[in-house]
Amino acid sequence: MMALDHADTVRSITLASSFAKPDAYLLREFELRRKLMAEADMHTVYICYALFLFSPRFTRENPERVSAWVNRCASGKPEREVALKRIDMIMAHDALARLGQVRKPTLVIGGDQDFCTPPQLSDELVAGIQGAERVVLSGGHMIHEERADLFFEAVQAFVGRH
Repeated sequence: MMALDHADTVRSITLASSFAKPDAYLLREFELRRKLMAEADMHTVYICYALFLFSPRFTRENPERVSAWVNRCASGKPEREVALKRIDMIMAHDALARLGQVRKPTLVIGGDQDFCTPPQLSDELVAGIQGAERVVLSGGHMIHEERADLFFEAVQAFVGRH
């Protein structure tokens, strides 16, 4: 986490749909995502990923946007080795014990229907970072896309104060 390892380079921190340490749910999810990335065709990978990343409501109300996202992601050159290393890094991430060292104004923002990094993991960040602010919007992991206007307003207001 840059705010811990290079605190002098940041004025404030915005953690969107984030976590300090994966719990059993997140580890199981990323075990599945790792298997998909290693073995499935890319279209199948991103159809499945969309289940974790977009809220059911957003998918129901915006099927064409979700399909466009799946198609865009699946059409690129697959960089499976990079993706697998990224998944391994996510599964090994553990900054939980260091959260109390964060001394910068921190915003923790996420969706109330985030199945990728569930809200309780964001709550854990807020509990561990003194003075952290919490914003919960209605939506999934891709809250910045699902509720772009509200996400931008919340981040802009926070950054403007700091």
